[in-house]
Amino acid sequence: MSKRIFIGNLPYDTTEEELKGVLRPYGMKKLHMPTDRETKKFRGFAFADLTEADKAVSELHEGDFGGRTLRVSFAEERENKPRTVSKTHTIERCANEK
Repeated sequence: MSKRIFIGNLPYDTTEEELKGVLRPYGMKKLHMPTDRETKKFRGFAFADLTEADKAVSELHEGDFGGRTLRVSFAEERENKPRTVSKTHTIERCANEK
């Protein structure tokens, strides 16, 4: 069974292939590298589902990657909160409803 980990403080120019190369030895099942909605640039953190997550957290946390110190921990479950809507979208929607 795999567990999800959080990998933070990644360089912004990290590629998916580079990160997969680091995580593959830990039985990587899935990788998600969030990007900014507007700029589409990588946000500097990722989530991965690994079969050997315990080992990955202990070996990678505070390790060096691309000249930065990694922050690796077990990911927390996401709460099911309603998504917030931007004020602009709300105003436009209200105007269209009239």
